[in-house]
Amino acid sequence: MAESDLTIGKIFLVLERYLFSAIRRVLQGKEKAMASIVYETIWSWFLRYFDEDKAGVMEAIRKGEYARKLMNPNGKNDISYVDALALNPSLLCQDGFEEALGYCELDKTTMRAMITDFNGLVIRVKPFFAAKDIMCAIKYHLECVVARKKGLFDS
Repeated sequence: MAESDLTIGKIFLVLERYLFSAIRRVLQGKEKAMASIVYETIWSWFLRYFDEDKAGVMEAIRKGEYARKLMNPNGKNDISYVDALALNPSLLCQDGFEEALGYCELDKTTMRAMITDFNGLVIRVKPFFAAKDIMCAIKYHLECVVARKKGLFDS
C-alpha cells in the first residue's frame, strides 16, 4: 500500500477489529457501536488529557456521517487538514492505548495477526512496543496530512 492510500480510517479499522472488547467496555452496553462512537473511543485512547481537551477535539472526532466515511475500509476518505490540525500530534499519548491493549489481553497469535494487518498498511509494529509504534504511526500520518495540504508533498 502506498502512503497516499493509507487513511486514518484504515488504521482505526485494524484497532477496532482487535480491540472491540475495549470499545464495548467504554460503551458499557449503553450504546450501539456506531462508527462515530468507535472513532471517538479510539481517539480517546491516544489523546493526552482527553477529558480536559474533549470540547476542543470533539468536533474533529465526532462528525457522524464523516466518521462513517472514514471507517469505510473501501473508502478513500481521510481525516481533513483542519481536523488533523485540531488533533495536533502534540496531544497524542500512548497511555490510554496501552490500557486498552492490556484490557483485551491479546494472546500471541492475535497480537501477531494485528501486527500482520498493520504490516499490510506499511506500518511496522513490534510486539513489545505496539502502543508506541501505533501511536507514532498515527502521529506521523497526521503530520503527513498537514504537510500535504501545505504543499510539502507532491500528490
